[in-house]
Amino acid sequence: MSIEGKQIDIGRSYEGKLSFPSTYEKKITGAGSEDNVVLFDDVFPTIFYSFSVKKTFMFYLDGYYYGPFDLKGSEKAMDDLNQCKLNLTKAVSPADSEKLFSYFSETDDPLGASITISPCTGEEVGECISHSLSCEKASRNGPELAVIVGDVDKIVSSLVVGTGGNAKAQLKLANGSSVDLRVNSVLVDPNAMNGGWVATVGLGTIDDFFEALNEKSSEGASLIVAEQDFSLAPQKGDGRKLVAWKDACIALEAQSLPE
Repeated sequence: MSIEGKQIDIGRSYEGKLSFPSTYEKKITGAGSEDNVVLFDDVFPTIFYSFSVKKTFMFYLDGYYYGPFDLKGSEKAMDDLNQCKLNLTKAVSPADSEKLFSYFSETDDPLGASITISPCTGEEVGECISHSLSCEKASRNGPELAVIVGDVDKIVSSLVVGTGGNAKAQLKLANGSSVDLRVNSVLVDPNAMNGGWVATVGLGTIDDFFEALNEKSSEGASLIVAEQDFSLAPQKGDGRKLVAWKDACIALEAQSLPE
């Protein structure tokens, strides 16, 4: 936001407010930049994608009113932005498991291992993750499933509301068998990528989970959480990656925590 007539200090934190008349209001924060500009990193996805049909909005900075800002004549630009948003949503919400790919990795800080499921390849993987399965040495919750794309609100409510602390998940295997898993934690964090939420589901320390996974049974394996299917080995040969993740998690359990 370019603020005319106000001295903007580079690096200073600013508080602002965006308001569409009689419709919506949101507090925002940003940092001062050069040329009397304040950079607000949460304005675009929250405001313009959702309210581009409005013609004006008001802006307040540090309690002082600026505006109204006129959006007339910007319909094409807003349509382009909304189309961009739709394309991004399609990119991270694959219609079927054939579009998903599995990536196994290990980390040193924190000490852990993960299986990342993404519809993207190459350098773009980290920017469009669908879900991931991880374990960490320092965690007492055992393996955790992080759901990044999907109906996170529904997943969380299904695991929490009315379950009395006895929520369940299920590991579905290639041979048709399944393993019931106990959900012992549900954590919800803001998703900075799309303005939504990320749900992290703790699956507990469950030996049956690991014992059931081998290269044959892991092919096409998936986790069922709140009646939603999260593929863990979507492509042929991904079962080996899932077994490698399991072996890494077991190896972590055998190690002592670093001082």
